[in-house]
Amino acid sequence: MDVNVKGYSLIELLIALMLTAVGLISTISLQATAKQQSLDATQRVIAMQLAQDMLARIQLNVTQRYNYQAVDYGLQAMPVTYSCVNENCSADQMTAYDKALWNNLLLGQGEFGRATGLALPRACIHIKSNALVTIVVSWRGSFKMNSAVQDVKACDLVDVDLPYRRHVAIRSYLSLS
Repeated sequence: MDVNVKGYSLIELLIALMLTAVGLISTISLQATAKQQSLDATQRVIAMQLAQDMLARIQLNVTQRYNYQAVDYGLQAMPVTYSCVNENCSADQMTAYDKALWNNLLLGQGEFGRATGLALPRACIHIKSNALVTIVVSWRGSFKMNSAVQDVKACDLVDVDLPYRRHVAIRSYLSLS
């Protein structure tokens, strides 16, 4: 038997293989976490854009502000019976159009095709007599977390998978002039 044979022993190969496997598993886990966080960030951006969109719609039709109040946005699609894009609409027609279009945008259904919606969305709008508007947009996240429930309770969302819910809330005073 030649004692000067060079190479790796079986134990050395097994240790190297084990270290490589641990590194690959860590990389895959990191990639999955990054993808999950990216999805949550994207959903948060969409929710904020939708909330700001509805605030602008209410401000443009401020005389009908109380007709926008509801706690059931995002439950099911609403029919958009007419479009106010290229037609003159009354204030009531504009309110109905805004509510239906915004509700459907929450669900990922634009007026002229698909839009980027939220995962199991819910939204509510509250308007106080001093013209303080609160718009809460909520969606289901991909993992549990502790989040503030104050705004979610205002939307009657406490019964729907609360540990997974994410939400954004904006508050603003309307200009009544």
